[in-house]
Parts: sequence; structure tokens; C-alpha cells
Amino acid sequence: MDTKRHPFPWQAYVLLIFAGAPLIAGTTSFISALNLLGQPSIGILPLWQGAIKCNAVSPITPPSWPGMASGALQTGDCIEMINDVSALTWPYRELERYTDSHNQSNLVDLIIRRGGEPLIVRAPVLRLTWLHVLQLQAGIIPIILVVWTLALVVLLAQPHTEANQVFAALFLVLALAIAGLFHGLNDAEGRYYTAFTIVSSMAWIGPLLHHLALLTPRPLPRFAFLRFALHPIGLAAMTLHLDSMLKFAPLLQSWRASAPGFASAINGVTMLIGLAAFLGRAGFWAWRGDRSIANRMWVLLMSWGLGAGPLTLASAYYLLTYRAPLWTSLQPFLFCLVILCTGTAYAMLRYQSFAYRGRVLNVLAMIYLSAAIACVVMVIVLIGIFRTPVDGLLFMALWSATFTTTLFWHTDSPFRRLYRRFFLRHQHHYQATLDFATRMNQASDLDAVVQQGATLIRQAVMSDWVAVRHALAPDRIWLATAMIIEIRQANPLHTDTTCLPEAPAVICQLASEGELLGTLYVGARHVPEPLDEEDERLIGLLATMLAHAMHIRAQIQRLSEVPALMIAAQEQERERIAQEIHDGVLPALGALPLGLIQIEQSVRTGAPADTIISICEAYRERAVRTTRELRSILRHLQPPIVGGTHLGLSIQAFTQEICNLYQVQATIHGATVVYPLDEFTSRHAYRIIQQAIVNALQHARPDRLDVSIEAGQHGWTCRVSDNGHGFDPQQSSQTNGFGIFSMRERARIIGATLTIESQPGQGTTVTLQVKGKKREGRKESGALNVEGGQSAPLRYSSEALRVENEGARIAS
Repeated sequence: MDTKRHPFPWQAYVLLIFAGAPLIAGTTSFISALNLLGQPSIGILPLWQGAIKCNAVSPITPPSWPGMASGALQTGDCIEMINDVSALTWPYRELERYTDSHNQSNLVDLIIRRGGEPLIVRAPVLRLTWLHVLQLQAGIIPIILVVWTLALVVLLAQPHTEANQVFAALFLVLALAIAGLFHGLNDAEGRYYTAFTIVSSMAWIGPLLHHLALLTPRPLPRFAFLRFALHPIGLAAMTLHLDSMLKFAPLLQSWRASAPGFASAINGVTMLIGLAAFLGRAGFWAWRGDRSIANRMWVLLMSWGLGAGPLTLASAYYLLTYRAPLWTSLQPFLFCLVILCTGTAYAMLRYQSFAYRGRVLNVLAMIYLSAAIACVVMVIVLIGIFRTPVDGLLFMALWSATFTTTLFWHTDSPFRRLYRRFFLRHQHHYQATLDFATRMNQASDLDAVVQQGATLIRQAVMSDWVAVRHALAPDRIWLATAMIIEIRQANPLHTDTTCLPEAPAVICQLASEGELLGTLYVGARHVPEPLDEEDERLIGLLATMLAHAMHIRAQIQRLSEVPALMIAAQEQERERIAQEIHDGVLPALGALPLGLIQIEQSVRTGAPADTIISICEAYRERAVRTTRELRSILRHLQPPIVGGTHLGLSIQAFTQEICNLYQVQATIHGATVVYPLDEFTSRHAYRIIQQAIVNALQHARPDRLDVSIEAGQHGWTCRVSDNGHGFDPQQSSQTNGFGIFSMRERARIIGATLTIESQPGQGTTVTLQVKGKKREGRKESGALNVEGGQSAPLRYSSEALRVENEGARIAS
């Protein structure tokens, strides 16, 4: 793990320093706005527009101000004359005498141009109060803070990523432009303030947007230099506009009169190019359907459609007509920037990964949705129904509604669940798996685990139904729907899905530790969003957890049956030993007294010595046979030496002996294979193979038995095959006694894999695979030490063991 702290790149340091500019500009704007208190006004905010060379009604003028509320003036109206004096030379201090009078003389005559038509209107003169200033600043300051905060969040999340650097620069420029929309400075100071804010920032929005478009979501593989194509154009436009205001470039003196118009046109073109490139690339990836980034691109398109759409339409309408309807103000459209910025920031941070992304994305997604809902409410209720002008105070009410809606997402409701699924998928998955694990631990038996698992998986993926088929009960299917959990009958010999409500959308095998425990069927969802890759990953994870829980409950259920099985096996073994002693040993032992009596009678009657010797010889042979029978019984009770070098030979000896007894042809391959298994593992492996051979001869009644032994880098493998009757392993695991159960338990104890493949009438194959042990160092033959007929077990430890003077190292 790399714990080295990487310093910020110089671009990040520049942006962090530049981040102070919007705050300085916003603070200056707010403080200078206080200078307007008590100043006279005609009820609007005039703004000099160099492109059309007139004082136009500023679009940030609240619609509730008298000049706008009376309908006399509208956003974009060009004021040409005030009381028959040109507006360019009219001293606004002349309004002082109109505000001091209390008669109808406080009205001034204005000649305006609206859409190319001259109009004569009268506007009342008033003194600006705290309410007017608050209506101006209440909508602008929160927007600046939101955009500024998002810029720093994205930059600090990945300061080394170029896309984040450009994104932060774009939002800081946008915050600076918003901060310059209104100020209360005089002409001399206001010229520098406007040049520092609006003029400097508007020229870079288009180039930065184009730059970001070529980096998101993936940089262009070729022609990477194109991302800087619009930067020289933006620099030229900014230079032209600044020179027209500050007159610092003598070479541009002849262009100063028309420079603002050229600069504004260049800015508009670069913005359109950048917007088209950004939305074009986002739409391309969304249309392409690449799941890794398509969802982020859809969020981008939605946020830009909801946020930039109204701004673009309002700007286009304003530029085409130089006017706007009465209720139109820039403040309501500035609120759409919250949707645009939070949606874009959410998509970019979702595209990347960083430590605290869960908390940040949670907040961004909630603000994004809340702002969208509040904006819809504003448009429908305030403008569509009541037709109320949206000024700064109502704008603050919208902000309050936004934060109230954000708090709503913290309450449990269907909307919050959908919100968590669509926007916080990783948190939804975490909660689903946590609930699943908790409920699985509380389940009492195997049936309860299956029922709970089917219900929880259906709830987690919002499916119509989920079914589980257990290997221990292949004739039944547990079906969980929205209403009930029912058990349906199924064909145990087939895996058809005719008993399910419909064709499943996802089929997943339930397996744990190499054992197939059943099958999971997940139905489709009758909702707008179908099951996607994220849902399939969640289903796979929950299926694995369900399989583990089923395996544990099945093991517990089997262990509860162990005492009865052990008693039955003990009684069965006693009966076998008694039967063998009764049939093989007792007849011979019972004949010994008769032989002694016969010898005694022969001696008393004086029989010839040859006769007595022949009688003794017959009973001696019978005693030898009896001894062999006893040794055979003891050999079955106590296995021979089965170390790493003797395991194959021991299996061969047992196979030949018992196959001769049952008169079955046996073929053995690899009996001389040597593999370094310790005595403990070898003994259990021998018992497993012994039980497999006995089961085959006793139950399958085969004509031929094949035993093959192999060893390699993956471990030691023994395979026992017969051509007998065969059986169903799944049903046998439910009805059989101690045989297969003991084989599986021995395999589990030594960490081996036991596979039983059989079908009725097609024979049986039992495969035991013992995993190999990792060995480090030189490959010496000293891993196994046999002394005095005893096999020394291998020793494995967590660290490499070094044996001096022998050069052998073995590690687990």
C-alpha cells in the first residue's frame, strides 16, 4: 500500500488561489450594494451594454420592483431618453429632486426601445430600502456559495486529474461571473469591478466547457491537443473586451468602438461550441450504452437539460429580442444552476472513486433532487398558477424549500427507497447484504433459511417473485411473492421451470465448498428499470450468502443425526464382526475339543503313530486357518501403514483381497505413486477409498472395478469406478446411512474434495482429490522419513522451517 503523500500539482495550487476571487467579488458586491440604501431609482437597475450601446434594464432586476411591477419596463428594454435628455448624459443625481416631492412630479418620462420599436413610458422614482437590496442579493449570494463549494469539492477529491482541474476552473469562473451581476459601485470603480468579474470570466466559460467535454468521461485517444483549441480564442475575446473598458493596449485603439460587440459574439460562439461538444460526447456515451459510464452520462444530460435548458432559452430569447416578459428575471434561472452544478458534480465524482465519496455523493444527490423538485414547484405554482413574480424574497423561500426537501430524504418512505436505489446503489447494496446476513443468522432451521433468503432477495432486487430449489428436497420449490411464501411440487428428475409463475430473468446456482445445494430463480421486475448488471452482482452476492447459510444449516442438521448414525454403525459393525467370528472362527475353535478327544481315544486304544500324527496335522492346519481368519478381521479393524509411500500399495492390497473375495475383476493404476501426505491425511484417505470400494461391491454388484491413483502439483487424486447398478447421489444423501456421510466428513476433515458421480443403471465414479501442500526451498526427498516401519508425518507451519545439515525446507 502506497502511504506516500503526493503534493498538489501547480494547477491545483493556482485554482485554490483563484478560489478567493469569487468570494472577494461577492463580498465586494454585497458591501457596495449597501451604498444604494436611500439612493433614488426609477424602479429598475440599468446596465450599460456595449454591444447595443445603451443602458438596458438589467435582467437581475427583481420583477417586484415598481418599474417592473407596473408593467412600464421589462427586462432588456433599452433606455434612450430621460425627460428629453439622453440617457448617456443624464445625471442620476437629478432624481434626488423627484424623490423629495410628494406629488405626481416624482414620475419621469422615459423613451425606450423594445424589440426595435420606440416607446414612451412613465416610471416612478423611489428611494431604495433594505427590502430592495435584500431582493437583489438574496438570490445571488447562495448561488455563488453553492457553485464555489462544488468547485472545491471536485478539485480536492482528485487534484491530480485534469478533468477535475478544468471542472473546478469552470465553476470558479461561473461563480465569479455570477458575483459580477450586480454591484453598487460608482462608474469609475464599477468599470474595474465589471472588468475583473463578468468580462474576465465570460470569455473563459466556452473554452473551459470545450476542454472539459474532451476529457469527460474519457479523454480523446488521438488529437489530445484539441482540448486547448478554444483557449487562444477566449484570451483574444477577453483582451478585446478589457481594452474597450480599461484602454491598456494602444494597438487596439482603432478597434475599441466595436470591440465589445466582437467580444460578445466570440463569447457566444465559444459557449455554443463548448456546450455542443459537452452534450454531444455525453449523449454519445449514453447512446452507446457502456454500463461503466452510461449512467453517469444520463445524469449529466438530465442535469444539463434541467439546469442549462431554461438558461439557454432565456438567453436566446433575450439576445434575439432584447426584451423579455414581465415575470422574466435572471434570478429564477440562476436557481437552475443548482441543478446543473450538483448534477454535473455528482456525475463526475460518481465516475471516479475517492475515500469519502459515499457522504459527498449522498449530499449532492439529495441537493440535486431537492433543487429539481423546488424548481418544478416554482415554475408550476408560482409562475404557472399564481403568476407571481419571483424576486429575491421568494427566491429565498425556494432555497428553504430546497433544504426542507433535502431533509425529507432522511425519512423512510417509498420515495427515499427509490432514491437510494437509483442514486446510492452502493449504500442500498450494503444495507441489503447487512439485513440479509442478520436475518440468516436468526433462522432456526434449513427451511427457515430458504424462506427468509427468498423473501429478502426479492425485496433487495424489487423483483415480482423469487424461487429456491433445495438439493435436499428436489421435489419442492419455495416461491416468495409480494403476498405469501408457498411451496410448489416439482419434478425431482428434471430442472424445468414449468412450476414457476413465468420464465425467470436470472438463474443462479447455489454452491458452497464445492457442493451444489440448489438453484435460485429470480423473476423479472414490472417497473420502468429492468434488472441490470448491478442487480445481477447483488443477486450473485446474496446467492453466495444464502448458499453458505444453507450449507451451515445442512451441516448442523446432519450433525444432529450423527449420534443415531454412530450407534447404528456401531451395532452394524458389531454384527459384522460377530458374523465373521461365528462363521469363520467359531467352527474351527469348536472342532478343536473334538480333535483332542479323538487323539486321546487313539492313544488309549493304541492306534498306530501315523494315524495320530495325521489327526494332529489336520487340526494344525485348521488352527492355522483360524489364525488367518482372525488376522483378516484385525486387519480390517486396524489399517496397515498408509504413509505417503505406502498409501497406493495399501489400497492395491485391500482392493485385490476384497475383489478376490467377491470374485470381481479389479484393475489398479498408479499403485506405486509416491506423494508426501502425512500419516493423518493418508489414513483418512485410505478409509474413504476403502468405504467407496466396499459400497461398490456390496450395493452396486459390479463385474469390474477400476482404481486409478495420480499425483501432481495440484495434489493427490484417487478415482474408483465400477459398472454396477448406480444410484441417485442426492436421494442417497437423504436415505443412506453412515457410509457416504462418513466419507464426506473424512474428506472435510483433511480439506479434500469428494465427488460422487452416478446415475441409475450407469455405474458410479467416486473421486477423492487431496490438495497439495506448498513447498519452498530446494525440492529434497527428506519430506518423508520412514524408520522402523513407521511413517513420520509431515510437519507444516506458517513459517519456513530450516533443518540444518539436511538442507530441507517445508512451508505451508
